[in-house]
Amino acid sequence: MSPGSLLSHVDYRTSRLLDMAAITEAVQRHGAQVVWDLCRSAGVLPIQLGFCQADFDVAAPTST
Repeated sequence: MSPGSLLSHVDYRTSRLLDMAAITEAVQRHGAQVVWDLCRSAGVLPIQLGFCQADFDVAAPTST
């Protein structure tokens, strides 16, 4: 199992949106895998998982 990083696509405190493609490429270049937390962006923002070649992603419904 290779080392990995768990990153949130959108920061819940600041609403900062991370560049998934650039960060995924940088993490993978160092031999690690990346897991993207899409809980705050899935269904709200367009996300191209195939384009950014994420290793894993997770999204869960949020309560309102």
